[in-house]
This record gives sequence, structure tokens and C-alpha cells, in this order.
Amino acid sequence: MKNQEIPSSSSPIKGSHFDEATQALLAPASLDIAKLQNVLGDMMSHKIDYADLYFQYSRSESWGLEEGQVKSGNFSIDQGVGVRVSRAVCAGFTLIELVISLAILGLIATMAAPVAQVMYQRQQEEDLRLALRQVRQAIDQYKAAYDAGRIIKSVDASGYPPSLEVLVNGIDDVKSPELKKIYFIRKIPRDPFAASGMKAIDTWGLRSYKSDAQSPRRGDDVFDVYSLSERTGLNGIPYREW
Repeated sequence: MKNQEIPSSSSPIKGSHFDEATQALLAPASLDIAKLQNVLGDMMSHKIDYADLYFQYSRSESWGLEEGQVKSGNFSIDQGVGVRVSRAVCAGFTLIELVISLAILGLIATMAAPVAQVMYQRQQEEDLRLALRQVRQAIDQYKAAYDAGRIIKSVDASGYPPSLEVLVNGIDDVKSPELKKIYFIRKIPRDPFAASGMKAIDTWGLRSYKSDAQSPRRGDDVFDVYSLSERTGLNGIPYREW
């Protein structure tokens, strides 16, 4: 912005692109136009000719498939904010101008800290989605093998695995002459929101086939898994319900 009166926050900029930028860049850091105007106003009060704030946001996502199943995933976000100031009458900064610039950068860094926290939480959420998908696919594959008669059937069994361990350790294929084992997952992923000292297999809540989704409880089999975290996701849904 040039050395002129800053638009009042009572007359905010409107438009679909501006709304998208506000939602993606400002809202996660609890920023609004009034706060940005205060920062710009502080900069313009130090006899400069031009000042602006610039925001950057980019994200990438990739998935690795093996035999039609998701085996790996990657999600990254690059996000930041910077400040530029200039004076037409000089090419460099005096000491006081340098101090002012550093103070402004410190203010910007404080504003950007909540953004970094949101970015980290988003990455954890992507890890949670991938882990849940991998375990649930393994459970479904066990049930499919049971229905296909590759696993010994029991009259009172639901057909779902008796534990998560059996998905890793495997089970004899009764249709194989050599009774080769069927494996459903290489290892149980951990819940990214669980305490670091826990074993991966212990980070999940287990829901048996006889329990309902609203009140999941353990039983003779594993129908589903869920996060034990008490936190709520950025989408407003508790992680336990993902």
C-alpha cells in the first residue's frame, strides 16, 4: 500500500477470491482485515513510501498403490507470510529502520505461529486417515477370506478377525494344500494422536461386531477400529468418530 489513508475495516473487501483467501490464509491463524491494517499502519508510520504483506500457501498430496491397495501416502503444506517496505529516497536502511523492520517481522512471526500449529495438525489428520484406511482394509480382507472358505468357519463366529495381531501374523489358508498362510497387513500403523510410548497396536480402540457405533466396545472379534484421542478435528468431528 502507498502512503495514503488505509481503508476502514467497516468497509471490507468483498468477492469470491477474497473470501477464499480469507478462509485459507487468515482464518486458521485467527487473523482478520483489522489486524492486517494495524500492522500496515505501524509500518506506514515510519516514513516509508510503500509497504505490503504477502501470503503464500501451497499443498501437495500423493498416494502409493500396490496391487490396488493404498500402501503409502504423503501430504505436505508450505505456508508463510512476509513483509516488504521501501523508500524512494534511499537504497538501504538506517539502524532505526532496521530495528523497525525486525520488530515488524517479529510481529508477523507471532501472527504466523498459529498457522504452523494448524499445518502440523492437518498432517496428523492425514496420517490418521491413512492409518484407519489401512487397518479397515485389512479387516475387510480377512472377512472376505472367511466368506470365501479360506479360513476355518465356526458356527458362532462373525467372520471378522479375533484380534489385530492375526492380521499381521497371518492365518492358515485351508484351501491351500500346503496350508500356506494368508497375510492381510505388513504391520499395524499407529494412531498419530496417541502417546509416543504406546505400542502401535495398543493405540487403537476396538469395536466388536456385536457393539454399535455410538458405544463401541471390545468383544470376541474386531469389526472396526477407532482413535482413542479425545481431541476434535479441524472439521469439528471428534477423532473417535472418524
